[in-house]
Amino acid sequence: MECDFAAAGYRALALRHEHRMRHFFAAHGFTSLPRLAVDLGPAGLFTEYDREWKYAVKPLDAAVTFTTQRGLHVVSGLLN
Repeated sequence: MECDFAAAGYRALALRHEHRMRHFFAAHGFTSLPRLAVDLGPAGLFTEYDREWKYAVKPLDAAVTFTTQRGLHVVSGLLN
């Protein structure tokens, strides 16, 4: 599935998951975050939070990185 998404031009996978599943996603190369925060360049910072869920993010492109902005673990490099 990851190869199909990368071939289609997606730069990362992001999924919501139950808190107890964080180890499963970490074992498969995802970073599990309590809040999804994405740097959208000039449009600003997009965030989503739901206390019942965590967010698993896996870069599919070397341009996608994790940075820290305003105290949040942020996904950067999704846009050209």
